[in-house]
Amino acid sequence: EFEAKTLTTYNRTFGPEAPAAAREIGEGLKPRLVFGWAALREKLVAADHKLDDVILELAKSALVRGLDPSPLAPGTEIRFVAMDGNEMIFAWIRSADEEIVETLNAPRALYDGIAADLSSWEALREILSEGPFVDLSRILVAAA
Repeated sequence: EFEAKTLTTYNRTFGPEAPAAAREIGEGLKPRLVFGWAALREKLVAADHKLDDVILELAKSALVRGLDPSPLAPGTEIRFVAMDGNEMIFAWIRSADEEIVETLNAPRALYDGIAADLSSWEALREILSEGPFVDLSRILVAAA
């Protein structure tokens, strides 16, 4: 429901239903739906570092899969928060108050490796790209 509303709004303001000048601006935009400040900040930080948000979510899924034990729990989300040289910094954030529970560094090579081999990630990539809600939570919520 929220994705449909997001796309309707985008189409009217920057997409095919918008005035020509707005459509021109919209050519450089991607419609995205986020929930919470941490999610919005993540999209902005990723854009600042020229990271594709779908590939970033794939990298997060690889990180979560490889952790034992995982801090992932109801009410906790993983967010990309910064770059430090060739290290990507992720934070486990409590959703209710956006408090950082734990941080995790991963090499930029993780992202680059996924970007270089997207065919191996196609099934998950399709799910993450279904609409403007490009977030690992899309899969976790659907599985719950």
